[in-house]
Amino acid sequence: MGFEEESGDTELTAYQVVANAPKIQPASTRRSWMTGTAEHFAYMCLPVVAANVSGWELLCPSEFTACWDGGAERDSLRVEMSSSDAWTPLSHFGHGILTFDTGYVFRTSPGHNLWVKGPTNESKDGLSPLEGVIETDWLPYTFTMNYRFTRPNHTVRFEKDEPFCLIHPMPGNYLNRIKPALRLLNQNHELDIQHHDWARARRSWNVERLIPGTAAASAKWRRDYLRGQTATGEKAERHAGAESLRPFQDERP
Repeated sequence: MGFEEESGDTELTAYQVVANAPKIQPASTRRSWMTGTAEHFAYMCLPVVAANVSGWELLCPSEFTACWDGGAERDSLRVEMSSSDAWTPLSHFGHGILTFDTGYVFRTSPGHNLWVKGPTNESKDGLSPLEGVIETDWLPYTFTMNYRFTRPNHTVRFEKDEPFCLIHPMPGNYLNRIKPALRLLNQNHELDIQHHDWARARRSWNVERLIPGTAAASAKWRRDYLRGQTATGEKAERHAGAESLRPFQDERP
């Protein structure tokens, strides 16, 4: 039995709590490391690009630096803001954990949570984002975004308007509704044929693209997944790719 189709939109509302709350925007496809790859080839990986934009980003209101000396105490982590600001990341838990106040009470439709994490497919040397799933269909207070320093005496910097958090709505108890199964590929005759067609096409393409003047050498990439098709050109019934999300509509007085 498949999942029941939901009708209508799912609500995601951010109720501002602090005066200088972070800006919120749909996550961007762009990543500096991806742009830096040869001929920007990283953007040819649609699963990576689609993950990049799967949520909304919270942006730093101010630039700052932070450094952890390796101790467990809260004052072992020091934050220096570039200017006086009401919004300041801090050492709330100790143990090299840097805490960001999101500045909002988030509410989702009944039965929906928020997956809270660092920006997807982005990294910051010396920090590891801590992820959490928040029951925002009832929660009446704010939550924080946290990072853990991975080594002491290393200064990290966040720029103004740099994303520090990504929120991704998801159905509550969704994973409990998944029915995992393990089978051999030849138990699904149609899928077995499609996979072997793909494997043969890929092997042939990888040989041909090394031969100057061939179609594969000129195209460089097969782009089957980008086009939402199998190796034989059969189109998928549903192929969303990297979806564009709606921005938050400002309904504040």
